[in-house]
Amino acid sequence: MSEIFDKQQALEQAGDDPELASELFTMLLKELPELREKLQLAYAQMDYEAMWNHAHKIHGSTAYCGVPLLKAAAHALEAVIKQKDADALNEKINQVSSEIDDIIRQQESCLQQLSS
Repeated sequence: MSEIFDKQQALEQAGDDPELASELFTMLLKELPELREKLQLAYAQMDYEAMWNHAHKIHGSTAYCGVPLLKAAAHALEAVIKQKDADALNEKINQVSSEIDDIIRQQESCLQQLSS
């Protein structure tokens, strides 16, 4: 099973610069709660365009941060939104929310990995 945080991937995306990797990860942490809230609001309103925009923003934000599980979950959510698969939406949104919770819960450990 994949790790919530992949230090090697985060460093590679940051040009092997631990300080930059830490900065990128911190930026992600700051925006995740708001993005999750916006995604859930769009889902409650069944606004596919807004859901797509927020899922795409989450997916794009993960590209440089070494968070493969959230990246995969956001990518899967994008696919479900494109297909307008209402039956699968709840599951995929819950998966993205769960991955966000895990990252937030383990943020200190992730940041410590980058500084060691």
